[in-house]
Amino acid sequence: MGGAGDAAKVAVDDLSLPPDWYRLRVWTSSDSAILSARVRFVEDRRAEFRIQMEPAGRKRFQITFKTAEPVASVQILPEGDQAAGLIAKVEMLPLGRLAIVCFLAAKAVRYARATRGRISWKAGLMHLRAALNPRGNFVFRSLYERPGQASYDKWRALHEHPGSGATAAQALGRAVGAAKSRVGLLVAGHLDRDAVKKAVAGSLIGDTVALSVLTASVLDGGAPAAEFVLPVDHPGIFPPGAVERLLLELTAAPSLAAVFADSDALAPDGTRESPRLKPLWDRELLWSTDYIRAPLMVRWADDLKPALALPGADRKPAYALALTLLANRPRTALARIPAILFHQTGPDSADVATDNRILAAHLAGLSQDHRLTRLGDGIQKVDWPMPAPVRASIIIPSKDNSCTLRTCIDSIIENTSGIDYEIVICDNGSTQDRTLKYLAGLKGNGRVKVIAAPGPFNFSKINNDGRRHATGDVLVFLNDDTRIIAGEWLAELVSLAQRSDAGAVGALLLYPNGSVQHAGMLIGVGGSIDHAFRYLAGESRGYLDLLRCRREVTAVTGACLAVSAAHFDQVGGFDEKLMVTCNDLDLCLRLRAAGLVNIWTPWARLEHWESMTRGVDFTAEALERQADEQRIMSDRWGDLLNRDPTYHPGLSIRAPDYRLST
Repeated sequence: MGGAGDAAKVAVDDLSLPPDWYRLRVWTSSDSAILSARVRFVEDRRAEFRIQMEPAGRKRFQITFKTAEPVASVQILPEGDQAAGLIAKVEMLPLGRLAIVCFLAAKAVRYARATRGRISWKAGLMHLRAALNPRGNFVFRSLYERPGQASYDKWRALHEHPGSGATAAQALGRAVGAAKSRVGLLVAGHLDRDAVKKAVAGSLIGDTVALSVLTASVLDGGAPAAEFVLPVDHPGIFPPGAVERLLLELTAAPSLAAVFADSDALAPDGTRESPRLKPLWDRELLWSTDYIRAPLMVRWADDLKPALALPGADRKPAYALALTLLANRPRTALARIPAILFHQTGPDSADVATDNRILAAHLAGLSQDHRLTRLGDGIQKVDWPMPAPVRASIIIPSKDNSCTLRTCIDSIIENTSGIDYEIVICDNGSTQDRTLKYLAGLKGNGRVKVIAAPGPFNFSKINNDGRRHATGDVLVFLNDDTRIIAGEWLAELVSLAQRSDAGAVGALLLYPNGSVQHAGMLIGVGGSIDHAFRYLAGESRGYLDLLRCRREVTAVTGACLAVSAAHFDQVGGFDEKLMVTCNDLDLCLRLRAAGLVNIWTPWARLEHWESMTRGVDFTAEALERQADEQRIMSDRWGDLLNRDPTYHPGLSIRAPDYRLST
C-alpha cells in the first residue's frame, strides 16, 4: 500500500489487508514533524489503535506493528497545527519472518539495556513468544489444558516420594496409640459397596484404621458410627497409605473439619495420566464445577446431616458435603494436601445434572435468591439478583488519549444495559486540542462527568480523586485502552462486587487478537507477578476448566477492577505512595486482609490493549521509582509476594500457563 497527500492529515481507506506484521513508513517535508498513526479494522471499524511514529532518517518516520485482524484503514495524524503539504508519501508493507526476528531482537537489546537486568528475562520471553505469531495462536494446549505424559512422568519423579504413605501410617499409629481411627465409607449408590470397602482396606498400611460402610440410615439423618467420613462417588483406588495421610492431617489438627487431596486417572494399561492439581477450598469455583471430587475426608458433625439429604447426594455425596462445609465452616478449618492420593479408574460418576440438583437445593437451603444455569461440560453459572436500586461509577483515568478513550466510552454506552451507571473521566492534564474538544463534547451526556486530575501521573491519586466525585454503590476502575465486548459485563461485575463478603472483582481481559491478557493475577510467577493464562486462546477451557469458571484469586488487575464503595473506603482506597506499579495488587491484598474475597469472572469480557493509558517507561527515573514501589510492597507484604496462596505448589512458577513444575 502506498499513497501521497497534500493535506495535513492523510487517510487510506478500504484496504482489507490480512492480519500480519507491517512496517508503516511516512515521508514528510520537515524533519521536525510529530506523527502518529491510527489503524482501524475490517470487522469492527470502531475498533482501532493509535501508535506514535518514530524518526527513521531525514524527513522519514516509521513504526512496526502486528495486527491479528484485517486492516480496514490507516490514517496519519500530525500533532498540533502542522502545515498542509507536510506528508509527501505513505507506504505500508508486510514484513517477512527474518525482518520480524531482526526487529524483535533489536527491540530486546534496547529493552535489556534500559532495564539493566531489573526485569525478568523469562517475563520478556513470554512477550516475545506471543509476538512471533501475528495471528495470536501461540498456545500449548497440552500444557495449558492437559499435561503430556512425559511431563507428568517427570513431575512424578520430582514430587512423589514412595515412602510417604508408610511414614504417614507410622505417624498416625503414634498419634492414636492403641485406639483405632474409625472411618466410615459413604459409598455412592451406583458403586459396589463391598468392592469399595475391599479396595480401601487393601490400601491401608498397618492396623490403625477401623473401616465400616455407612448404611442408608446416614442418608435418613442418623449419626454414623464413625468419627471420620470418607465419601466415595468416583470409581478408583487409593494408593498405599493415602487414607492414613488424610487421617493424619485431621488427627494432628483437631480444629480441622475436612481435608481433600489431588488425584489423577489410571488408564486400563496401568498408566497414570491427567493429574488434577487442585486449588484450595474455593466457594466460587465449587459453585461452578465439582473440582474437589475425590479424595475428601470429613470430621463428622451433626450439622452435616442436611448435606446428605440434598437431592442427588446419594450419587455425589462428596460434592454435597463440600458445599455444606464451605457454607458452615471457616476457611481455617478446611485443608488441602498437595499430593496425589486417588487414582480414578472410570468415567465421572454423574453428569452435570446431578451437580445442578445438589447445588440448587443447597442454595435454596441457604435462603439465597439466585438463578442457576447449566452450561454443559460440567460447568454451572450462579447469577445473583441485583439489589434495587444500585448504581455503578465507572472511573477512567486518561490524558491526551482521545482515540482510545472514545472507543472505550462508545463501547460502554453501546454494550451496557439493565443497570444504572455513571462515567467519571479523570483528566490528568490533557493539552491536545482534539482531546479537549472531545471531553468538552461529553459534557452534554448526562451519564458522563469529566473532572480535572492535574499533576504528574499517579494512578492511585487519580483514581482516588475519581472516587471522591463518584456517587455509585459500586466503583469500577477502568483503563481508557479497553473496549467492552460482552453486553452484561457491568451487571456481572456489580452483582458480585455488591455481595457483603466480596472484595475486588476482576474481568476476563483479551488482547485484540483474542488471546488472554488477564484472568487473575499470579504472585511469584514469571519472576514477580504475572496474569493467569496469559496468551492462551480466549475460547480455551484452561487447566481444570479454570478459564470458564468464576474463582477466588489473590488479586486482579486495576485495568478493570470492581469493588463496593464501602469496602474501598474501608481499606483506605489506593495507596498514593504507589504511583504507577503494584497499586492494584496492594489494594487487593488489603481487601483480602480485611476478610474479603477477591473474585475473577469469565462472564465480564473486555478487550485491553495494555499499557496504552500510560505507555511503557524505561527511563532511569521510572526504574528508580519502580524499585522504590517494590520496596514498599516487600516491606508491607513480605513472603506473601513470593508465592500465590491460590496457586498449587506443584505448578510451575516459570510461566502463568498452569504447566506442571518439572
